[in-house]
Amino acid sequence: HYHKLTELFTNLQSEKLHSQFEALKSQVNPHFLFNSLNVLSSLVHIDSDLSEKFIDKLAKSYRYVLEQKDNELVLLKTEIEFLHSFAFLMKIRFEDKILWKINVDETKQQFFIPPLTLQILVENAIKHNIISKDSPLIIEIFNDEEDNLFIRNNYQPHENGTNSTGIGFKNIMNRYIFFTKKPVEYGVKNEYFVVKIPLINLISKNLTL
Repeated sequence: HYHKLTELFTNLQSEKLHSQFEALKSQVNPHFLFNSLNVLSSLVHIDSDLSEKFIDKLAKSYRYVLEQKDNELVLLKTEIEFLHSFAFLMKIRFEDKILWKINVDETKQQFFIPPLTLQILVENAIKHNIISKDSPLIIEIFNDEEDNLFIRNNYQPHENGTNSTGIGFKNIMNRYIFFTKKPVEYGVKNEYFVVKIPLINLISKNLTL
C-alpha cells in the first residue's frame, strides 16, 4: 500500500508539473502575438502615443507570463493588475465590442490563485462567443463573501460552436486540486456563462510559496 501511495503521489506531482507547463505554453502562443502585432502595425499609422502605450502593455503582459513561470500561486491583486494590461490590449483590438467590469474587494485581493487563471478564462470567453458592436461581450469579475471569485460573461456562443472548456479549464482544475478541496465550478445560468473559482488563503492553510 505504501509503495502504491508513493507511486500515486509521484504521478500526481508529474501531472501537476505537466499541466503547469502546458498552461504556460498555451499562454505564450504565436496567435496572441501575431494578432497583437497586426493591431500594432495599423495603430502606428494612426496614433503614435497610443501605439507606444500598446507596446508597453504588451511587454508587461509577456513579462508577467515569464515571471510567473516557476510560481504555483500568485496574489490575486497581482493577477488583476496583469489582467488590466491584457484587457487594454483586447480593448484596442476589439474596440467597444468588449465591456469589462472588474470589481473585487481589496481584502480579497490578498488571497491567491494559480497564475494566468484569469487570462485563460477570459480568452476562453473571447474565443467562444460572438463579439460585435450590436452584441458586445460583457466580461465581469467579482467576489462573494465566501472567498470565491466569479468570472462571468453574457452567453452568446457562435452559431456552429459550443462554449468549449478545453485544456485550459482542465489545467485550472488540476492545479486547484493541490491547494483546496473546494471545486472549480462552471456552467450556463440565466443566459450567462459563469466560472466560480475558490480563492486560496495561504495563512489559514499554513502554506508557503
